[in-house]
Amino acid sequence: MEHSLFIPVILGTARQGRESEHVARLVFEQTKKRAEVETELIDVRELPLRLDDAGEQMKDPAFSATIERCDGVIIVTPEYNHGYPGLNYVGRVNKFLDELIWMSRVLRHGRENIPPV
Repeated sequence: MEHSLFIPVILGTARQGRESEHVARLVFEQTKKRAEVETELIDVRELPLRLDDAGEQMKDPAFSATIERCDGVIIVTPEYNHGYPGLNYVGRVNKFLDELIWMSRVLRHGRENIPPV
């Protein structure tokens, strides 16, 4: 392989006392052991994600640059009471996924030629 794959591990909850942090760190440590993979642990608690619909203003340039480099991502999400996380979490994930989708379109089509949604 000519270059390493860049596959970050994303800890998908900012909740205090989160148990998924242990899982994310374990997955991150195991991923680091693979010679053909470069990784980093991204904690959503440290991202300046806005919950309003601010369009381009909601994008964090550093996070965008990291996502632009990705060959893939591993997302560790919590489970609450044997079900999906609450709406606040889902809203944050939706904003994050919007960023990933936008970046994938940039990578495929170039900034000037992004097709409409």
